[in-house]
Amino acid sequence: MSPEQLVEHASALGMRAIALTDHDTVEGVEAAQQAATRCGITIIPGIEIEVNVPEEDDVPGICHILGLGLRSWKGTIEAHLASILDNRDRRNRSIISRMKLAGVKIEYDDVKAYAGDGVVGRPHIARFMVEQQLAHNELHAFKEYLGEFGTYFVPRDLPSLEDGIRMIHEAGGLAVLAHPYTLFVSWTGLADRLIHWQRLGLDGVEAYHSNIRYNQAKRIAELAQSLGLIVSAGSDFHGLQRHDRKLGRTSDGRKIDDSFALPFIEHMSSK
Repeated sequence: MSPEQLVEHASALGMRAIALTDHDTVEGVEAAQQAATRCGITIIPGIEIEVNVPEEDDVPGICHILGLGLRSWKGTIEAHLASILDNRDRRNRSIISRMKLAGVKIEYDDVKAYAGDGVVGRPHIARFMVEQQLAHNELHAFKEYLGEFGTYFVPRDLPSLEDGIRMIHEAGGLAVLAHPYTLFVSWTGLADRLIHWQRLGLDGVEAYHSNIRYNQAKRIAELAQSLGLIVSAGSDFHGLQRHDRKLGRTSDGRKIDDSFALPFIEHMSSK
């Protein structure tokens, strides 16, 4: 969906506020804000940044940091994002090169068509694979081909967690750990990491997410609250083609309460 379509969809569902958190770009925020003015919805400017965890931690892979309530999303953060987007582009091309070497008939322009004017990423490659009957669905494409242990996986050159948090703070936003359950650590391990990352500037935790059970999410929320971290809830909506995620809905399909938006709206209006 374009930012305008997303806002119109949210309005049709009766939503009062929505956070736009595209990967590695804030280009859609202005269009979303203009559409929100027409629809009577509050836009929480945001972003999702993929980062490396600190070297002293043994968390496998990477983690994602949400920047929510960005107050100055033009300028400083865009300069940082230019480098991140360049790295993303190189990775996309490397993945496609691997696919071509394996005999897949694919060109970068084929994938760009799925992204429209947006940032190209692995979900668009996955969509191409599904359309070409190279994968059963997008989840299958990631598990077998594009994910960390997939045939065509290529790692990215990522900023550190600390740099990602600093980037968000420089843009006047709050740094929130996205879907922490994907770290695959024990509850004690998660608590230890949240305490450590809070010292690095982490402001909150996305406890509620569409791909986690409500009881698990509630437990993460209680842990975050005990540490004084903000608790957020998200749908991780990626468009109507993902039937497992619905806009405005989170764990076990529950409606996201307006109260989850308030800390970020209040932050946007503060100095």
